[in-house]
Amino acid sequence: MNTNQGGEHKENLPSHQNKRDIINQPNSLKPGSLIDQSLSNLSQEQIQNLMAKAAEEALRLEVKAREQNFDYKSGRQALEDHIEAFSNLDKKDFTTRHKLSSEIKTGAGRMRIESKTGGMCFVATATYGDASHPDVVFLRYFRDKVLVNSWGGRQFIFFYWHIGPALAKVVMAIRPLKKIARLFLESVVYFVKKFCVIP
Repeated sequence: MNTNQGGEHKENLPSHQNKRDIINQPNSLKPGSLIDQSLSNLSQEQIQNLMAKAAEEALRLEVKAREQNFDYKSGRQALEDHIEAFSNLDKKDFTTRHKLSSEIKTGAGRMRIESKTGGMCFVATATYGDASHPDVVFLRYFRDKVLVNSWGGRQFIFFYWHIGPALAKVVMAIRPLKKIARLFLESVVYFVKKFCVIP
């Protein structure tokens, strides 16, 4: 305890250390120091076991990477085969529809590819605005199961196949005509369901 001239007493308090001095001390933690200290406390046998496990994990990752690379190459080849097979299908016959499905294993999992050919209901799709609408689906079914089986039906399909795209564009461009076309197609669907024999 020190006494100054005024008779006041001051205790010997520890001085505040600079933060930089603390960081620069040899015993302060540094990146990797915990790992180094942990390894230094392991026995030789424990270190060997740890290295063996690390080698096994590295081998597992290497095998997995090669398997994924193999799956990627196989998947790419399968996709190319699918495209080639689809391009070789006879698409000249407008009354014939083709459906080709392939399930391909890739590095990221399995992928299913489906390709289709065949005429669509141009005007009906343009009128309803949805190729999956029940009336559009029914008209396609009627075409593929009924019309295609008769000479007159095939002639109608042939004629429609040529003028259908142009009619669809007109229907899409003129809104009042789209409403008229829908009423007409709804009447056709009703008539066919009521009076025609459909398999």
